[in-house]
Amino acid sequence: MLAVISQNNIPLITDLPADIAELQEKLNAIRITQTADEIRLADEDENTIRVRLFASNTEEAHLLPLLTPERSLSDANICVGLLNLPQRRDRRINSTAPCFSPRHSPSLICYPARELLSRAGFSFTFREVWDIIQASGKTT
Repeated sequence: MLAVISQNNIPLITDLPADIAELQEKLNAIRITQTADEIRLADEDENTIRVRLFASNTEEAHLLPLLTPERSLSDANICVGLLNLPQRRDRRINSTAPCFSPRHSPSLICYPARELLSRAGFSFTFREVWDIIQASGKTT
């Protein structure tokens, strides 16, 4: 998924999912100090930070309408990361899931991500999401 993030007409174009630390570095480069958790997926003029998302495949296109302005950039990054993980198809757990912040607790990730993905028609059990998060090695 392509994300176009801008502040004061300075754009950042990046692919999601992204390593959360690298994403934060890119945000800092255009003088955005908020974390991905704090940035809402809004593209209105009154927002100081504007975010537009563009789907790069059919699965992301199904997810896109559910990534509303109430959701965060981190939510989008996590959900796209889960859609793109190889174990989604073969159910093996891979130890490289770059989209999770060390500040996330598993329950804060599992429930919203699973809910969004199920609304888009994708089936993940809570256990699968939990295993993916634990395999990432980046939870507290």
